[in-house]
Amino acid sequence: MTTLTAIAFLGGLSVLLAVILVIANAKLKVYEDPRIEVVSDMLPGANCGACGFPGCRAFAERVVTGDQQPSGCPVGGVETATYIAIIWVSNPDRWLKKWRVCSVPVAQMSLSKLVFIKV
Repeated sequence: MTTLTAIAFLGGLSVLLAVILVIANAKLKVYEDPRIEVVSDMLPGANCGACGFPGCRAFAERVVTGDQQPSGCPVGGVETATYIAIIWVSNPDRWLKKWRVCSVPVAQMSLSKLVFIKV
């Protein structure tokens, strides 16, 4: 009989704690912009700090909020900056009003020439 009581008690306690976890998960849920993960996946992942941020994830967060230009990653190069900028073409109201691409002839384009200017 004591075994059944112990099993019932632990089963009830498990259900109670599971309900508490579900409620806490619903109340403490933090929204994260899904574009941060997309931009972070496009970056080289070196976490070198050459951009001035502690890692690629922090750089991606700043790019998504519009505080940093996509060409700020020297390791990723022009291709990475271009791919990141393509994301913002689909949502110009949020980002393209803050930044615009400086026009440079294609023959002269390099990482130092691809510059996004804050307007």
